[in-house]
Amino acid sequence: MINSIQQLLQQEAQAVLNIPVTDAYEKAVNLIVEQIHQKKGKLVPPVWEKPDR
Repeated sequence: MINSIQQLLQQEAQAVLNIPVTDAYEKAVNLIVEQIHQKKGKLVPPVWEKPDR
């Protein structure tokens, strides 16, 4: 179980490291900060489709 948890964490860490940090990324972060923190808006997370069981 510990090995599978470690593997999952390593995969997630690699996924985060693969996010391209570009001017567009910085612009998106700044837009979120402005809308949420400065304008007191809300962030609505995406609704992911659940697989059929």
